Amino acid sequence: MLNYTSTELAPLIFENIEEHLENAKIVSQDILQEVLLLNLKLLLEFADTFKTLVYSYKSKHFMDRNKIPRFSEFMVALVNTCSEVIELTSRLKLRFWRMNNDTFDEVSKLFASVCDTYQKVLSEFCDYLLESPFQDTKIYFDGIMTREWLTSTEIVETICVTFEDYFSDYGMLRPDNLKFVAEKAQLGVAKRYITALLQQKLSLRTAEERKQVGGKICAEKKQLLMLFRRISENIDESKLSPIDELADVISADHVDFLSFSLRTLAWKYRDLTKDHLICLMSIRGDLGNMDVRQKAKEVLEDVGQLYGNSKVQHRFKKNPIDDDDDEVIVRILKVSLQLMELGWSFSKVSKRNKVFSSAELI
Repeated sequence: MLNYTSTELAPLIFENIEEHLENAKIVSQDILQEVLLLNLKLLLEFADTFKTLVYSYKSKHFMDRNKIPRFSEFMVALVNTCSEVIELTSRLKLRFWRMNNDTFDEVSKLFASVCDTYQKVLSEFCDYLLESPFQDTKIYFDGIMTREWLTSTEIVETICVTFEDYFSDYGMLRPDNLKFVAEKAQLGVAKRYITALLQQKLSLRTAEERKQVGGKICAEKKQLLMLFRRISENIDESKLSPIDELADVISADHVDFLSFSLRTLAWKYRDLTKDHLICLMSIRGDLGNMDVRQKAKEVLEDVGQLYGNSKVQHRFKKNPIDDDDDEVIVRILKVSLQLMELGWSFSKVSKRNKVFSSAELI
């Protein structure tokens, strides 16, 4: 049985919405559609309030990370809550939406907008989850491509252990959300590793050193790949692919192979700039400044002439209401404000039988 944690926010909101819609349905289908329209607008308005409150909570946490020791659990529950809002919105559409209504276009767009908006909020909350492991590993990413890194395995091993430890706290994410967070983490790790490679902290002296560094980079890429395979099943592994290709450029032992590796890299990742290529070739230590700049210019010109405006892979660039309705709004806002309290409640949800059992996080 697959379990995940979630707040009680989504069930409470949709209980109120469905109650309004059932009452409107008794009057007429036209009134039902009008009330549906208004409630969808309220959901969109609430998304901004929800996001603002959680952002404030997150900011307070990172001012002093010792004050809220179970921050990850809260954020996991909120990420899953966003998924519930999207699912319950889809259920609302199946139950109450009528396609032969004058408000068809507007309601249809609002349903899509609600789902899209809460997916974006979900993505933002996932970023909050990942701030902690990235803060904790910053010093280790900064240590990549230094002389100490060259003779040690500790740096990437520590990065892997840190992320694996945090993802053990993310185990109560819904499976689709766990995969989503893992892919975000993988992209962030790839970007930070590549940034560290290109910072020119290490200039190599010999072909043997270039081969050593290229081999080490490939080995560490495999370590990172195995990390994310352990974290989540069926994860897209392509985000780490550029690391191998950067290693090929660094370790190339012949000028022809170097040119080929540079052109391959520039073709696959069209957002690669002249400065990126200059930094990468400068690491090798066997090319003069003028040669490096000329070769970078030639590679980009050749690729641009040959492939024009082909598809780019981005890897190197740095998201009528009555009085009763007023009461509903107040109730929803009160629930959202409760998310800021230390006594937040959350629900452990069984995907099999949909039973909710409340528990206290603190």
